[in-house]
Amino acid sequence: MRAGRLNTRITIKSPLNTKDSKGRVIEGDGIEVATVWAEKRHVTGKERWANEHVTNELTASFRIRYREDIEPNMLVEHKGVNYQITGQPIDPDGRRTDLILTCVEYR
Repeated sequence: MRAGRLNTRITIKSPLNTKDSKGRVIEGDGIEVATVWAEKRHVTGKERWANEHVTNELTASFRIRYREDIEPNMLVEHKGVNYQITGQPIDPDGRRTDLILTCVEYR
């Protein structure tokens, strides 16, 4: 992978969930796992009608150098926006040189 394409910094976080006094899960910002260089690509953007208002959903992918500690439930923070990793990280050529993280904007 060429380093020139990795032109943006992202922070990968492990989710931090706590419970309130009634036992409901409260999702937190997460614990920082790593800050790495990445290449960001917008994959799709959708608008849909839900709960009597329009919601937007942005899907993006981040290409990073290969790591073994990335899991599907983690978060990616980029420029103050959080993204949820939606599936298993993809090793595109099977050579363990880079990973593609498919994410959806997390609100």
